[in-house]
Amino acid sequence: MRSIFFLGLIIVCVAGTSLGQQASSRVIVWGGEERCGYRSPAISEEESVRCQTEDTPRGKISILHHRGLSLLMAMLEDDKYVIIAAQISNETTEPIGFDPDKWGAAYYKDSPSFHEGARPLSAELSIPSRDLVRGIASGALIDSSGDNYLAGVSRTNTIRDLRNSEGTRTREIVQTNDREAEQLARMRTEARKGLTEREQERIRKTALTQKWVGAGESAKGLVYFNRFRKAGLVVINVPIDDTTYVFRFFTRRPRPRA
Repeated sequence: MRSIFFLGLIIVCVAGTSLGQQASSRVIVWGGEERCGYRSPAISEEESVRCQTEDTPRGKISILHHRGLSLLMAMLEDDKYVIIAAQISNETTEPIGFDPDKWGAAYYKDSPSFHEGARPLSAELSIPSRDLVRGIASGALIDSSGDNYLAGVSRTNTIRDLRNSEGTRTREIVQTNDREAEQLARMRTEARKGLTEREQERIRKTALTQKWVGAGESAKGLVYFNRFRKAGLVVINVPIDDTTYVFRFFTRRPRPRA
């Protein structure tokens, strides 16, 4: 079983390497027991490694301590993203560098698939916050363009009184631009602009964008991955310094339709 588990771990690391991560022979997998779930042979017994779980009102936090480095990880989900809430604390005397843009995710159907060494359903790197901000603006622009186009081609019937050359009046029905549709499109565009700006600002403030953490300091923020709806398990690779830390999270897969 241990060799099969290690095979699954190799697949995860190879998937991360193919996405741009550097291969690491030093791997620690978070586990529920204090000694953690798995250590690769390159992690010596003398190295201090400790894992724990903390329950909070918003869910469980996975905590891993290693050589003066403390990692706190929790997973959130929405309709589009798997979101990792991370805190990195450096209790050493030297700064530690890391790059959240190179954190990877491997998606598995379920936990047995991972332990049996199956290939992941998909694997990818995190989504840089700058790409999220651009994507939000692009989506809002497309929606607003659609509203404005529909308003521009909308027509309404208007009755006009016309004076003939003989001095008599007649009425006719003519089609004109739908002013109400145009006004509604303008209002929706303005409302969408405000929502977009607030969402972009929220991402800028909460995303983990730091590339290093100083001695005795900590960094925290959110790291985003695309949500893969068929996955029941997400395995997150976190390369820091010369070690890759691996965290596993169960997802809430949508129930099959009756």
